[in-house]
Amino acid sequence: MDYLRTRGHSQWEEGSPQWTAMRNLGKEHNDADYFMQLCATRPPKTIANMAISLIHQADYLLFRQLERLEQDFLNNGGFAEKMSRMRKYNR
Repeated sequence: MDYLRTRGHSQWEEGSPQWTAMRNLGKEHNDADYFMQLCATRPPKTIANMAISLIHQADYLLFRQLERLEQDFLNNGGFAEKMSRMRKYNR
């Protein structure tokens, strides 16, 4: 964001056509080479916005993963609980 701000460029706003297109690309492609090829033909301000969009998507997915792990831990216990269940089962 600082890159864009210091150079007088704007960040894509949520719901803008560019933001929506990049969000859809992030959902459809998980290959870094694909995005590197896109970057080769885009101006720096577009690349910065693309990176910000992908970072936001990765952040969201990591947050969801942590929530899921928390729920799994609360419902099933941790490693020690799992080992105890396995020991009891083997007896």
